[in-house]
Amino acid sequence: MSDYLAYPIREGKKSKLIVNQDLLKTWQELNITEQYLILLEVGVFWIAIDYGGVASFLSTFNTWMRLPQKRIKITKKNAGKFNLEHLETLTHLALLDLFGLVKLESGKPLPGKGWNITAIEKTPFGEAMMKVLICCFMSKGSSLKSHTNNTMIYGELQPLLQEYFSDYQHKFTSI
Repeated sequence: MSDYLAYPIREGKKSKLIVNQDLLKTWQELNITEQYLILLEVGVFWIAIDYGGVASFLSTFNTWMRLPQKRIKITKKNAGKFNLEHLETLTHLALLDLFGLVKLESGKPLPGKGWNITAIEKTPFGEAMMKVLICCFMSKGSSLKSHTNNTMIYGELQPLLQEYFSDYQHKFTSI
């Protein structure tokens, strides 16, 4: 049994996703705040593990800081300012959008270019949450076990996030 909620397996030429029913039950017992914060932490660490640790969070933060306070329409003239041609920046923006920290608007994909972001806007929730995440990273930084072991540790930021989210009481752990 895997320590992951779901994992792919290959059966001949076909692949399928296997759900760990014990972990699914544990997940379903968490409240919505706990689920959101755990997914946010996994999203942040997914970037960190795949793209270079704490330096990648700083890159995400830099992407965030380059965004103006108000909605900005993306044009050929200003697209380079936001590094939208880089996969890492697009990954960061996609995650920021998925977690409600920014609002992205997309147009039709451009020939040979793929995803076409036409507008970006920071959300009020995003402004507040980025301040919280920055505080967490400033206080923990490179001492995060997920960073030093290059493995996912669920709930590592929980003690810091509990200061802001009192509903974050339970961790999502493997059985």
